[in-house]
Amino acid sequence: METKTINSWMYEKVRIKEEYIKKEIDYEASIYNDNGDIIEEVYLDYEYIDTPNGLNGVYGDRAREIFDVKYNCYGVDLYGKGCMNIDIEKLPEPTHLIVIGNRQNDYPYMWDAKYFEVVTPETTTIYVTDKEFNQ
Repeated sequence: METKTINSWMYEKVRIKEEYIKKEIDYEASIYNDNGDIIEEVYLDYEYIDTPNGLNGVYGDRAREIFDVKYNCYGVDLYGKGCMNIDIEKLPEPTHLIVIGNRQNDYPYMWDAKYFEVVTPETTTIYVTDKEFNQ
């Protein structure tokens, strides 16, 4: 039987993975060919976080920020289950979960770590992906 491990992300710095940060196309400003197909896309100035867990509602205006990991655990994300009673057999599989923040007024929400990547400082303002944690 293969043993799997989860690296602790406590006190690490993380950011939302680039694949989950999206830009909205400005259809009116985009350039079209004679067939009506877009040949040059123009994007709106704002970005949003495309995840099914409310991450955009909490951190949408801070999508490119670096966050501190306050807590991490292995458990079940109950987002979307609301206040309803859930049969234990119907719970999703446990995953690596983290609580992030970097401001005094950050709310302590728990997020699935798969939406984040651990970063290390390259300079005082530039962070790069930490290969040890992102395998």
